Amino acid sequence: ICNGYTEEVGELPSGWERLREEALLFEGRLVMLAAERDRGSGVVRISLQEAGHCQPFQVELPGHPAGVGFRQQRVHSQLCALGGGLELLLMAEEFLHPPLLTLR
Repeated sequence: ICNGYTEEVGELPSGWERLREEALLFEGRLVMLAAERDRGSGVVRISLQEAGHCQPFQVELPGHPAGVGFRQQRVHSQLCALGGGLELLLMAEEFLHPPLLTLR
């Protein structure tokens, strides 16, 4: 779906930084994708939401616990059933060096 270096696009009021925001078209349906990171814990949250629907689908990559070393790579995949027969398999992969977040 998208691939790119993580960049700060805008600060969210809740202390999260927005990594990317995309509008995607699948089978004539508009789906919004947003990726955000909690600056304190390192948790990465990815949200998918179909335009006009109030039920977002969220996936979280766990953060880095205090006092524990950082992980070089984190991977998560999950099936997102958005309704009306539209199912997307979301895969998120994050690397620490170089800083890279890949969403497929």
